[in-house]
Amino acid sequence: MLCLRSIVSKQTKHEKWGSYASDLLDSNKGLWRDPRACKHTDHSHPPIHPIKFSNRKESGWKDHQCVLYELIVRHFLACLSEDALVQKTTVEVDLAGQQFFAMTMTLYKLGYRKMYHYESLFLGFSKFPPYTAGGELTPMDLIVKGSTYSSPQNLSDEDLLSRMQQERIGTDSTWHLLINTVIGRKYVERKFDGNTWRYEPTKLGLALFNGYDQMKLPLWKPEMRAKMEKQITMIKNGTATKKDCLRDTG
Repeated sequence: MLCLRSIVSKQTKHEKWGSYASDLLDSNKGLWRDPRACKHTDHSHPPIHPIKFSNRKESGWKDHQCVLYELIVRHFLACLSEDALVQKTTVEVDLAGQQFFAMTMTLYKLGYRKMYHYESLFLGFSKFPPYTAGGELTPMDLIVKGSTYSSPQNLSDEDLLSRMQQERIGTDSTWHLLINTVIGRKYVERKFDGNTWRYEPTKLGLALFNGYDQMKLPLWKPEMRAKMEKQITMIKNGTATKKDCLRDTG
């Protein structure tokens, strides 16, 4: 069992986040939050956390090593922090009997984001002026815009890990193995698009997908992998047998 407060106390002397760590430990400020229990883990390792205090002068680390250590510490402290809070505003406008809707969200309390600055403070929504319920608006411009559908972008690292977690494929300790496997088999390629790394299916990967699809075999569907992993876990825990799982598959 990790002693979380002891780990945090070791970080109170750091020049970057020491004051934040001290504030977490200050019971009068009420900032401490117990971390949420992970619902999807194989318990192969304890939660990633800094095992000791270190700064650049003492460690002699290279730049990339310092950056990694900072990420680990900031993520750990953020997990013990308050939630960030957003305000949602929905606007419904009646224009000559035609209904129009718009929605925006703004961040009004930083919470854990004060420490975990890797997430953008911009939530991707347009900023609305203040509105009053039942108020009247005077349209300045009425424009009809034409647009075309474009194919979605290939998945980035963040997108792929998020989807794998959502579909319950693998765990945080096996995701890299699964990704490296499909890359090694030439099903996808990891390419830099000038802004971020993305996964692009190869001709072999597309042929495999199309072949399964034409044969009406759902082997490419993410829920198949998730179901298989669930059955393996059931066999391991003794709640199902291999025979039961094979019968269910058939």
